[in-house]
Amino acid sequence: MGNYIKAFGVKKHNLKNIDICIPKGKLTVITGVSGSGKSSFAFDVLYEEGKRKYLSITESQFSLETSNDFERIEGLSPTIGVEQRIIRQSNPLSTVGTKTRLTNALASLFSVSGVTDPEYADGKPLSVDMFQKNSPNGMCLHCLGTGEKKVFDEEKIFEDSNAKLNALLFGFLDRGKSQKKYRAFLEQNGLSPSQTLGELTDEQLQKLKYGDRKENFPGIMPLIMNASKYNLISQRQIEIITDEYGKKIICPRCNGVGLNQIASHTRLQDRTFAEVSNMSLTELEKFLLSVEDDKNKKIVNAIRLRIQYLVMLGLGHLSMSRPIPTLSGGELQRLCISAFIMSDFDSLTFIFDEPSIGLHEREKEKLIEVLKNIVSAGNTVIVVEHDQSIISIADYIVEIGPGAGTEGGELIFQGEYKDFLNCKNSVVAKYLKDRNYFIENYKHQTKNAPTLHHEEKLSISGAKIHNLKNVSLSIPLYKLVGIAGVSGSGKSSLIAHTLVPKLKMLIRNRVVQNEDEDIYDYPRELDDVEIHGTEYINKCYVINQQPIGRTKTSNIATYTGVFDVIRKLFAETEDAKNFGFDMSYFSLNAEGGCPTCDGQGFLVYNVGFGNINMICDQCNGTGYIEEVLEVNYHNKNIAEVLEMTVKEACGFFKDVPKIYQILYLLDKVGMGYIKLGQKTTTISGGEAQRIKLAKELGKSRNKDNIYILDEPTVGLSLKDSEHLIYLLREICNAGNTVIITEHDIDVLSCCDYLFELGPKGGNEGGYLIAEGTPKSLKENSNSIIGGYLK
Repeated sequence: MGNYIKAFGVKKHNLKNIDICIPKGKLTVITGVSGSGKSSFAFDVLYEEGKRKYLSITESQFSLETSNDFERIEGLSPTIGVEQRIIRQSNPLSTVGTKTRLTNALASLFSVSGVTDPEYADGKPLSVDMFQKNSPNGMCLHCLGTGEKKVFDEEKIFEDSNAKLNALLFGFLDRGKSQKKYRAFLEQNGLSPSQTLGELTDEQLQKLKYGDRKENFPGIMPLIMNASKYNLISQRQIEIITDEYGKKIICPRCNGVGLNQIASHTRLQDRTFAEVSNMSLTELEKFLLSVEDDKNKKIVNAIRLRIQYLVMLGLGHLSMSRPIPTLSGGELQRLCISAFIMSDFDSLTFIFDEPSIGLHEREKEKLIEVLKNIVSAGNTVIVVEHDQSIISIADYIVEIGPGAGTEGGELIFQGEYKDFLNCKNSVVAKYLKDRNYFIENYKHQTKNAPTLHHEEKLSISGAKIHNLKNVSLSIPLYKLVGIAGVSGSGKSSLIAHTLVPKLKMLIRNRVVQNEDEDIYDYPRELDDVEIHGTEYINKCYVINQQPIGRTKTSNIATYTGVFDVIRKLFAETEDAKNFGFDMSYFSLNAEGGCPTCDGQGFLVYNVGFGNINMICDQCNGTGYIEEVLEVNYHNKNIAEVLEMTVKEACGFFKDVPKIYQILYLLDKVGMGYIKLGQKTTTISGGEAQRIKLAKELGKSRNKDNIYILDEPTVGLSLKDSEHLIYLLREICNAGNTVIITEHDIDVLSCCDYLFELGPKGGNEGGYLIAEGTPKSLKENSNSIIGGYLK
């Protein structure tokens, strides 16, 4: 018993009273289709129980009673869990450098070996905090360390000479608190509200823009830049003005560095702190070798050791200055894994959530080596994973299934890999036993699909942003197009940072993307990039992995829009009418929401090493007041409906087209297992992307659209990936184009055309090394991915 972790009678979520045995000191993979119950067992049972045991031997006020989600667990050592949905909730100002503490280490190196320009030196010795943006001694006081200033685009505000004075800034000046002073200003200058900008003299226009000390009106620019000071325009009006006319510019004082003048003009071998921070980690390690001396040797060696671990995990293409929110879930996980390696823990149980996400086949070999090293150090490693490479090297395999949601939760297999391949009940094993099963099945299923003959192309020429080396290419339209390459090779630079902003510039509101997107300047590097072929595009849907629905009560139903229809159905019942409840009572953040937990269903407590969520006693975890739960629609209350999976809700609402259509699409993109009430803040980047895809497909049935997706198979099992690729093929067959940035070999093998960037990451990448059909890349000696295609 001492050599195994044994869990008995596990019944968390959809798990059906199962017993699971996992060997200690080994690498175990838990696999199964998406939503089968893998994460429920690994994180909600094993990890949470490990955390509970830790609290039970401390004096914490949050020592918890044993969970009812299982009978007992034996042999479980302290657990460290790294789950995608948790680590994505990062500080938006956090960077790779701050996350790994490399920034502090580099600050130490600069304080020891940096040389300050005499013009800016103050005679005091350099200190570590002088190179930290969040320190009063280091930050640029003009931008408070952000490197950016928020400003309003004056030229855009006044560009239309035919705009009437009473219509400027959406007419906000000529109404409410500002109207009296604005009208008085116009009268004093001999102007009327109906006049146009073009009728003003230069002097009048100058006064309108910047005001006059002799008059009470401050001028349009001072008014909107200091709205709180003048209190003439409401906060909501300023938000609307900012959306239309606001932009961020590089701080003119520090040139975007975020550091004060002394730090900005201190160099290490002719490189400033910002320049070193912007190097890829691979480049940085080489640079450090050149600056090492007797004085800084200890610091340099410590930094290089950390970098070597990060490079080993396929993160060498990242820079220290790279913002954490821009990383993929897989990159974030591997950052955390690097910290565990450097900490040299032993006798612990590590639980990881698909760490292979975002890795090229060649890079997965390094990840496997790292996972094995953690085991060799005396730890137990449990990995929730779909990737064939990771599954095939595991010491032990557990499959939970066979389906998702209520159709899953059963123990299908536990044992060694060689026995797993012959498991007849396994959904996953058939894909591993025959590595061509996916592609052969795809060819069989699509052999009767219509052959589309189109010559139209969307061309990009002169792409040079980030590490791209003057890349030019022509994307065939009405096809499934894959963008491949190792991490950091330039895939995102080409599509997300070149094609998308150029299209947004050219076809404007026909580019549909995340409504929460921030306002940024148009990168100067794109000025010389040319795009041709936009005349063939109706709309462009950009569907990425950025979080959705960031409010604490936002869930799948609210984000997709079906909750409004559901609430209306409940409000129209006789029960609701008798209580006098309208639609608002069925919303978690309105009258019907529990006042104790604000509709969340739980209360959050910080216990030092993390948060503990405790079920709200007032509402028993439903998030609703008791009276609302007495209202039923087809024998289900609102909380019971939110507990349904998408697949279950499809059946329940099959006669309500407005609900059924979007739920059907969610199921089709592999999200049938997710519950309608699952908080959007707890879903992974891959899940977020597929939910966005279903939402947009539910809105549009037109053709001539382009759909741009970023690794859409993230978090999907091989079976679910197969279903998704069929949907993408349907989209193309309907007269649309799909462009996917992808690492998955099976999905790339199903594409009509591929572009491969490389040959490596960072400065050694950024070249278009191969393009063509998957068949042609398999025969192309320049292609790296070609050797893996099927």
